[in-house]
Amino acid sequence: KDEDFTSASIRSLALMPFVKGQQCSNISVKESFFLDCPLSALEFDPEAYTPDAAQKISSVCYNELAGRFGGILKQFESGVSLFDTMITVEKEATLRSLAQKFGADMDADYVFVGVLDRYLDKKGTARAVDQPASVFFRMYLVNTSTGATVYEGFFEETQEALLSNALKAPSFFKRGARWLSAEALSREGIKKIVE
Repeated sequence: KDEDFTSASIRSLALMPFVKGQQCSNISVKESFFLDCPLSALEFDPEAYTPDAAQKISSVCYNELAGRFGGILKQFESGVSLFDTMITVEKEATLRSLAQKFGADMDADYVFVGVLDRYLDKKGTARAVDQPASVFFRMYLVNTSTGATVYEGFFEETQEALLSNALKAPSFFKRGARWLSAEALSREGIKKIVE
């Protein structure tokens, strides 16, 4: 952790595209589990994601970060092609080392790294569903020059019917008593993480 970090110290920021990951097959990884896992050792069940899940949440995240951080956030499109090249060449690199290289190449002091554990869209309409949306992701803010994690957060939710869990009544009504898409649920989670 970077104990000297304050949000006022952010002069430039980049978002590295999200990666899918539910566990790390490299059992020696302990401290910052996902950040220190080699990219080739990230494992996931493909059934836990709708098509293009990582691209969808990356786009939602970029839009939310742009609204929060404005002009200090680097353009996402140029980062996507850079990241795609990096992951084909550096398969044994960790997410932390990729974030440092990505940040340096993007000329960003800090990099948001996202790990997507689950992204399933609802099956049904806004008023009735057969399967609710379900998302689970982690976000880390990494200092480009030191590799230190300055912030981390996660969001996990499977939307539930009001009758299934009365404790969630306030959020159900705040959402207009309707079923959200995975994209909308992700947007809520990202806002909570970066507040």
